[in-house]
Amino acid sequence: LKGMMLNHGVDPAEFHAIFHDMSLEALAHDPDLLAALQRLPGRRLIFTNADEVHAQRVLARLGLGHLFDDVFHIGSAGYEPKPSPEAFARISAAHAIDPSVTAFFEDAERNLAPAAALGMTTVLVGAHAATSTAHFIHHRTETLAPVPDANDDEGGDDEGDDEGGDDEGDDESASTTPGDVSATPATPATPASPSPSGTATPADGSTTSSTVTVTGAVSQTRYGPVQVSVTFTGTQIIDVQTLQSPNAHRESAQISARSTPLLAQEVVAAQSAAIDTVSGATYTSEAYRESVQSAIDLVG
Repeated sequence: LKGMMLNHGVDPAEFHAIFHDMSLEALAHDPDLLAALQRLPGRRLIFTNADEVHAQRVLARLGLGHLFDDVFHIGSAGYEPKPSPEAFARISAAHAIDPSVTAFFEDAERNLAPAAALGMTTVLVGAHAATSTAHFIHHRTETLAPVPDANDDEGGDDEGDDEGGDDEGDDESASTTPGDVSATPATPATPASPSPSGTATPADGSTTSSTVTVTGAVSQTRYGPVQVSVTFTGTQIIDVQTLQSPNAHRESAQISARSTPLLAQEVVAAQSAAIDTVSGATYTSEAYRESVQSAIDLVG
């Protein structure tokens, strides 16, 4: 979104309004999640790259709104998205967060790096968590619930993100005191990272053209595979096409249809895979970046 704002004058309010009527039928009340969140001590904050309207809709659908002290949304961060260190600085300042007594829950691995750098305890959540080897991940768990009981003698500020998942893992959060988080590693799952394969062919079929189309690796998500092809002229990215995206369910197909064109535009604008997550499409965005990066790596 930030890239589209800077390079194309996109109005963030109009952009986020696209998702305000997104179906939330895939979400349901989860008593175990509710009980787990209620056991977390201290403050509970949501830190999301979505806007406030979408975050509140998801909370209302899940029946979790009363458990959180605040929603720090993309507007609150001045449209500086995670994993930008500036976004973390802004939420820390807004809520006087002490990183040493804060745990950060997240389903996107890269968003935990700045949290760990600040001194927070990090918890990676999701089917992919058990396969993560990132040094800044302190705990891994397939699901948030159940959360271990916390020690009553450790209070403090708390923060987190990305729990309660809508069809694309949309930014709901929870928190607890570090040292009290002891998630059991999940059963190893298929890694979400792209395979080291891909193909590069000249767009016109010749062997001398400076324009080539590269097929990126397939990146798996819990909702289905994502794969793209990237067209280069020299080293410049001129086009990105989606070859595969999640479509097994109606909600997944809707999310793919909305998010992949936006992701393609951002890749071309940024000339890299370092693009923002599309609100409401966390998993698809992460997998899209991975497939794009694998194509870029093939070109060298």
